[in-house]
Amino acid sequence: MFLIPPEGSAEDTIPGQNIRVAPVHYWLLGQRGGEKVLESICRMFPQADIFTLFYEPGLVSPLIRSRNVIPSFLNPLRKFHRGLLPLMPLATESFDLRKYDVVISSESGPAKGVITSTTTRHFCYCHTPMRYLWELYPAYLNEFGSVFQRVAMAPFATFLRTWDLFDGVARGRVRRQQPQRTSADTEDVPERIPRRLSAGGY
Repeated sequence: MFLIPPEGSAEDTIPGQNIRVAPVHYWLLGQRGGEKVLESICRMFPQADIFTLFYEPGLVSPLIRSRNVIPSFLNPLRKFHRGLLPLMPLATESFDLRKYDVVISSESGPAKGVITSTTTRHFCYCHTPMRYLWELYPAYLNEFGSVFQRVAMAPFATFLRTWDLFDGVARGRVRRQQPQRTSADTEDVPERIPRRLSAGGY
C-alpha cells in the first residue's frame, strides 16, 4: 500500500514533509482499518491537519490524538451521527482547505466531496463506497423506527446518491473539484463502486 512508509523510516526523513497536507477522514469514532490508513498518512506527514465530520478522542489511537484534528460543526451531535446522514454533505463542504497543497480524502463516507481550490491536488483513498446509500440502503432504512421516518428519508437518499455519484454535483451545478486520483485498499472495492463513479477516475 503506497501510504505506508518503509519499515524503520524516521518521520523527519520522509520526502514532501514541507508540503501542506490535509487528510480528510469520514469520522473518527473508533479504531478500525480506515484509521490504520490514517495513521500511515500521519506518519508520512506529521504536520498535517486532520479534518473529520465527527471526532471522539477517547476512541482513537494516541497517534491520531496527537495530531491537530478539526471536526465539523456536526461534532456536538456525534452520538447521533448515523441519523445525520442528510447533513453530512453540507458539513463536508464547510471545511476550509484553501491553504493546503494536497488533500487526501480517506473515504468510506462523504469525505471525497470536500471543496478544494483549483491548485490543490486531491487524492481519494477509497476503503469502500457509501454502501448504506447503495446495496445496504434497505438495511439502513430499516434502522428508522417509524414509517414516516423512512418515507421522509427517501428523498434525502436520492439527493445523496446524486451527490455521491458526481462528487458533490447538486442543484444542476458541475462539481467544483473532484479527486484527481483514486485508490482502493482491496481488489474487491472497485467492484462495489458504481460504474458512473468509475468514469470519473475510480
